Amino acid sequence: MLVVAGSIPGIFFLKKADTNLIKMIFGFVIILIGIEMLLREFHTKKKRQSKVILIIIGILSGILCGLYGIGALLGVYISRVTDDSHSFKANICVVFFVENTLRIVLYGALGILTVDVLKQAVCLVPVMLVGLFLGMKSSSLLDEKIVKKLVIILLILSGCALVINSINA
Repeated sequence: MLVVAGSIPGIFFLKKADTNLIKMIFGFVIILIGIEMLLREFHTKKKRQSKVILIIIGILSGILCGLYGIGALLGVYISRVTDDSHSFKANICVVFFVENTLRIVLYGALGILTVDVLKQAVCLVPVMLVGLFLGMKSSSLLDEKIVKKLVIILLILSGCALVINSINA
């Protein structure tokens, strides 16, 4: 519910805001998320989760999902409220389904989702399916902790690249 509540203002902000500013802010948010996740990986002791922080993360993740359809904060939120990777995967699938359905309807109603965008999305479906297949097959072969740290490092680097590219634009 927090993601859906945050998605609606995120979608309207996307319609009206300067894209370079949005990219820069998003880049910094991604960097901070990545650093927090990396630091959390090195703590072996489980901390009790603050409900206020979880609510803030939930709403901010909805805003980011509404702006970009990217669930970086959503991943942080769900990883904090689930105990294992199977629960994480199940929860994130349900949230993505609900949030993406809402976002598609609102993007279409606001004119953000155009025929050209739909054509491009259809062309990218085979690439997405190959990536999905490779990810599913590799998940049983790779050490989950190493992959998680690698993904966090790549997340931080992608945030840095986004900030640099938005400054140079």
